[in-house]
Amino acid sequence: MEDIEGFLNGFSACIATAKLYSVTHPQVVKRGDYAYEQLRRVLQGKDKVVIAFIENEIFYENRIHFNASKTLKGLIDHVKKRGIEKFYFYFNVRKEDFINFVSFLLSPIEATDNFEQQLRLAGVENIDVGCLKNPDEEKKKNEQSLSPYEIVLANLSTFYKNFKGEANPDMSAVFLELKIVVLNIRDKLVGKYHENLFIYDAKGYSVDDMAALNVGILSVTVGAKMGFQPEEVMDTGLAALLYNIGKSSKGAGDSGREHALKSAKMLLRQKEYFGTLPVIVAMERYHSGQSMPHIVSMIIAFSECYDAIMRHGATNDEAREQISRFYTEEKAMWAQPQLTGKFFEIIGTPNLSNSSESYFLSSD
Repeated sequence: MEDIEGFLNGFSACIATAKLYSVTHPQVVKRGDYAYEQLRRVLQGKDKVVIAFIENEIFYENRIHFNASKTLKGLIDHVKKRGIEKFYFYFNVRKEDFINFVSFLLSPIEATDNFEQQLRLAGVENIDVGCLKNPDEEKKKNEQSLSPYEIVLANLSTFYKNFKGEANPDMSAVFLELKIVVLNIRDKLVGKYHENLFIYDAKGYSVDDMAALNVGILSVTVGAKMGFQPEEVMDTGLAALLYNIGKSSKGAGDSGREHALKSAKMLLRQKEYFGTLPVIVAMERYHSGQSMPHIVSMIIAFSECYDAIMRHGATNDEAREQISRFYTEEKAMWAQPQLTGKFFEIIGTPNLSNSSESYFLSSD
């Protein structure tokens, strides 16, 4: 992965220098030579390389390059202003193509859905650009009327349908859909669990999808505020949205443990995309109470329990007592005691009206 980050750093430096001088200036040529050399290394043994810019992150080979994203904000902003969300570099790209591509990116051409003609007129061969998603105008208008929570919920529902659809999906595309959902949770919904708790109940959304999103919001919030690294926050979000993927209408009569076992089996087949953590969380859910789990499993279990209790109505004291009892008495072997206090410190409990109905999450 050092080659791709070396290329991105060199490319960014080349763009920044070319903003000050012409592309024929010795400093631009020097940086362009370095970036092109790094690009050739990245392309070694490949037909093409695809780099995607989503939100404020850089994707390459199903991985988000958080370190590169932090240092290359200028490049990301510049590319997105041009309406570009993807670079395609093909194996036979020439240095001339690369330098002409730098000129193209700096030229005052308006953003468009079809860049191919503009690239060829600029003398760029063997490089293409495009948009990852290009929603039609109707979809754009619809999204403008939705809150961030509703937009993320709709995207999450689409992911679940695609992942569990009968047709064999393009898993790399489906995987990218979920990563975008987690990025949006991190950037737009962290710390906003309580304000979205009840307002969507009457809007006809899937209760299961809302519960999954709520668990994702809580888990990502706790992970981020506990100081997890960006990669760890991403993995926490993926696991939170995947560990119960085996739940479906066909298995409506199954227990939570059976859902978890189904999830583990499904995710194990796709671990090249989602990694092993969602499998671990699902299996630890299946073997609930039998061993000391991964900390992410505990965070997700806390979040699931907390969301269930809050949704069914409880006072502050009732909610705290129920969750504390769940993890100190029934999960004594399962949870780190200090996590209870940390969870409440980060998430807190909202001031809900008294309710005679209390909900306690089953551990089955």
